[in-house]
Amino acid sequence: MYKLIRILFLLLVVTKSFAQIGSTSPYSIFLLGEQHGNVISKYAAMGGGSTALNSTNTINPFNPATYSFINSNSFLLSTGIRHNILNLENSTESQLNQTTLFSHFIFAFPLTKKIGASVGLLPYSDVGYDVNTFDQDYDAEMIYSGDGGLTKLYFGSSYMINNNLSFGVNGSYLFGRLNKRKKIIFSDDLILNSRSNASLNLKGFYYEIGLLYSKDLNENKKYSLGLVFNNDTEISSTKTEIVETFEYSGQIENVKDTFVITENSGYTLLPRSVSSGFSYKSNNILFLIDYSTQNWSDFEIFGSKENYYNSQRFSSGIEYNFKQSEIDNFLKKLVYRFGFSYYESPLQISNLMLNETSVTFGLGIPNYKSRTKYDISVIYTSRGDTENSLIKEQFLKIGLNISYDGIWFVKRKYD
Repeated sequence: MYKLIRILFLLLVVTKSFAQIGSTSPYSIFLLGEQHGNVISKYAAMGGGSTALNSTNTINPFNPATYSFINSNSFLLSTGIRHNILNLENSTESQLNQTTLFSHFIFAFPLTKKIGASVGLLPYSDVGYDVNTFDQDYDAEMIYSGDGGLTKLYFGSSYMINNNLSFGVNGSYLFGRLNKRKKIIFSDDLILNSRSNASLNLKGFYYEIGLLYSKDLNENKKYSLGLVFNNDTEISSTKTEIVETFEYSGQIENVKDTFVITENSGYTLLPRSVSSGFSYKSNNILFLIDYSTQNWSDFEIFGSKENYYNSQRFSSGIEYNFKQSEIDNFLKKLVYRFGFSYYESPLQISNLMLNETSVTFGLGIPNYKSRTKYDISVIYTSRGDTENSLIKEQFLKIGLNISYDGIWFVKRKYD
């Protein structure tokens, strides 16, 4: 019980850290911001797919059916950081942004020989942009900026139905604030400038159901099939917006009138999603493929729909480690991971779909002197282009995860 209390205390502490996470992409102005992919470095290094991956020593919060595979006498703890480098480029200039972020805090443990559980904090999405344009029709400078993000606190459990099939459920509490601002500065000093500040607060529960089927073909070969599903969910939402007119006195904005103050309460419809995956392990090689889709065409805020499209993601990856008999130096002690992913985004801008292509690489670094292990992931992503006044983005995301495999309630033996 004391261990559980300490874990829950840590969850409360790191919740404040998640509130500081911010995107630096101008495309985070859309939907609920920039969605996070798989932030666990082991899986991120293999293209981000993990629907059909189960392990006795790695937590997989993206398929709750995997929790019952944890060893019955151990618990798992994982946390990490990410360093993001983003290069923004349009037809005339480029800009480089960097952020270092706390990525996750998750904990998993067995309840019985057939039941496992997990609890943790994961980032859901971020908003972070600052865009200036000049509108010829209004003869005015348009300044758009935003920040904030959403986080999910989850608790999940799974049950081993038989030696091959497991069923699990994650219950997640989604919460956070998204702030979006717009400022119009007219070239004509006789026209009052205007600015608006809008805040969207979201909080609510949603669930995910997972299935995992794993079959040993022989002592060294096995395959797994995974499926994760969540239905349309209404998340409680409150929007507050203030619109003001102002004029400049030097660099100071003097407010002339506050003429719109609105507060709306309703819901945001989080659209259903489905993920499926297949993995195959033969001796010291693991191969996986993953496919996921989400119905963003059904996305609503306060009953209003916008023109978004359903998203699709295809991921594949491979993991290789040397056989024990082959290890004769440090490099052969490492686990090597490679992957690829292609994402069809829900966004269409200037009649162009904003799709992403990513290549991934990573290392697993064992620590034979303790029960701690380290995982590193490197992801290169490209999306958009410089045509039609768009922005091309190139990401380099570097992740470091630290995982601990501890002993869980082992009975003492007395002489």
